[in-house]
Amino acid sequence: MEVAGATVASLPSDASGAIAMGVDYLALLPVLQGVLGDPMQDVIPNPAGCGTYQLTTNGLIYENCDTGLVAFVANDGLQHWGLLNGELLQWSGTLSDAPPDAIDVAATQMALVPVCGDTLEPGADAPCLLADAAPQLGILTSAGETNAYEYSAIRLSNDVVISLSQLPADYDLYLADANGTILGSSVQEDLTPESIEVNVGPGVYYVYVHVDDGRLPDPTTSYLVQAALQPTADAPTDETTSGQDASVT
Repeated sequence: MEVAGATVASLPSDASGAIAMGVDYLALLPVLQGVLGDPMQDVIPNPAGCGTYQLTTNGLIYENCDTGLVAFVANDGLQHWGLLNGELLQWSGTLSDAPPDAIDVAATQMALVPVCGDTLEPGADAPCLLADAAPQLGILTSAGETNAYEYSAIRLSNDVVISLSQLPADYDLYLADANGTILGSSVQEDLTPESIEVNVGPGVYYVYVHVDDGRLPDPTTSYLVQAALQPTADAPTDETTSGQDASVT
């Protein structure tokens, strides 16, 4: 992959002798904690242009001097994150520059939350956003009904707990990927809270709250659904993203 960028100061090592990250790349650390990995080489000038890049254990950091984009691409060469004009963008593909349809992560995680909060019945065909650690209330009004929520994961490896509580009736909880494949489910009886713990890679996922046919929901009382990203002690590696594992309580 050809990467364009700008001149970045190289710090060969820190006090301990370890390779340090290029100073102009440090802005990525707060927003991509646990994603970047550790530097494996000093910052290298890009022979194809005015840019530089730096290899890490999880991928490649680079900067585009023409646009001001500071970005990271994972080892698969497809998953990208970048800071441009103060916005964190995410996109998939072989392009090193952010395409027009790149996801604005901040807008996805924050700006759309009030819309979801005001929508107690988002519907399976029009999901609303489920932001990390932001509980949402919802209601089901008829037997067989499903409410859907969209959740975006940005890390290379994401340990997420999806929970459904404060149940007014017997509802079930499901998690699916963008292709509709069910990754986890929780189908406890009666008013027992539902929970799914799953490890997933970066991407968009869907949470479904469902009441079975033949079971009457409570259309006057709301439930609470929440997705919570769990902290990770170590930076993810290729091995942690080789599969997806789900457990249900």
